[in-house]
Amino acid sequence: MKIRIKIKTFFSRHFSPARIFVLSFAAVIITGGILLWFPFSATKGPLRFVDALFTSTSAVCVTGLVVIDTGKDLSVVGQVITMFLIQAGGLGIITFSTVFFVLMGRGISFKGREIVQSTFLHTPRRDFLVIAKSVLWFTFIAETLGALFLCVRFSQDFPIGMAIYQAVYHAISAFNNAGFSLFSDNLVGYQGDLIVNLTVMGLIIHGGIGFIVLYEVVSWLKGVQKRLSAHTKIVLLTTTILILSGAFLFYFFERNHIIKDAPILNQILASLFQSVTPRTAGFNTVDIGAVTNATILLLLILMFIGASPGSTGGGVKTSSATLLVLLLWNRLKGNEDVNVFNRTIPKEIVSRAISIIFASA
Repeated sequence: MKIRIKIKTFFSRHFSPARIFVLSFAAVIITGGILLWFPFSATKGPLRFVDALFTSTSAVCVTGLVVIDTGKDLSVVGQVITMFLIQAGGLGIITFSTVFFVLMGRGISFKGREIVQSTFLHTPRRDFLVIAKSVLWFTFIAETLGALFLCVRFSQDFPIGMAIYQAVYHAISAFNNAGFSLFSDNLVGYQGDLIVNLTVMGLIIHGGIGFIVLYEVVSWLKGVQKRLSAHTKIVLLTTTILILSGAFLFYFFERNHIIKDAPILNQILASLFQSVTPRTAGFNTVDIGAVTNATILLLLILMFIGASPGSTGGGVKTSSATLLVLLLWNRLKGNEDVNVFNRTIPKEIVSRAISIIFASA
């Protein structure tokens, strides 16, 4: 009994929610790397362990970087493993497992609640479990709808079984902002395809905008919530500005270069797609290696900013970037506080955002 108490005390003192969250990711990455290293995961003999571990890390961290051809070098088993790693990494391993146990009727300890709560920094404690359940259901619905739309298009190029498989894989990869594709040229072959472009962009945006924002918007539309929070307004406004300005600048830089010979529809879709995907996903419908230096700088800025808090994407987050701009603007006007939408942002939140940006830089 005393030993059990000592062990429990040790874990409570040395394993904070943040540490458990990081350790859970590390455990899944290593497990995924070992599974991808086994011969059954590859088509031409086992992968080098460093390549398997890199692929697992990229999938769990939904980075999108690859050192192998996912569609050719990995077997169906290996591809399915990456798909599960992407899903777990995108949702957050702790959140995913906790919600699963709750839906199965099992309880959750206070420590477990604290860990999940740390994933949703902007969420009141009384609401986080409701939102956590909603995350799983929304993910399932979004990925299912995305897969259906993609399947309609892919069925024109592949047998129905392969079309369904391709659709499911790309829907999961897009919603979780992973950028993994089973096509050797990513999505370049679908540059002017409306269904593929709009579906993938829609999945990326919904996955990268943040579950808290989506939950608030749905609650607001239903009349449950009277008004949107400053956080949600900042995220929605910033996301819209980044997409539109990014698309305009991409078109401006590449109109006489990589997209000059493409039809106008392809130019518009390529500009929008390359504005949406670098911030969070990693898909591409043009040869990124052939774009101008100005476009590369644009993509770097978008990648640095990234997605929104509580989402499947990375980066310093849209809200952090906006708070930095608002801080500079308010200081130029002589204001010590950061004011937006007739509200004052707590200095603790502003300080955290600035710290994240400079630590990342």
